[in-house]
Amino acid sequence: MNLTIIVGRLLCSLGEYEKSKRYFQQLFNDANDEDRAWIEFNIGRVLALNKESNEARIYYNHAYER
Repeated sequence: MNLTIIVGRLLCSLGEYEKSKRYFQQLFNDANDEDRAWIEFNIGRVLALNKESNEARIYYNHAYER
């Protein structure tokens, strides 16, 4: 896991769910496959913490399939 992903996790830990989600979505386009799996996992985490469990499950599944 690289530093840019840790920044997104920090935003999430601070309760900045929407900022964290947008941050991860921006990272996704330029990421390699390994980082994309972590990014999708973390978007799922943000969504789950924000009580969006159905959408979170989709991102968790995408991360698992990579």
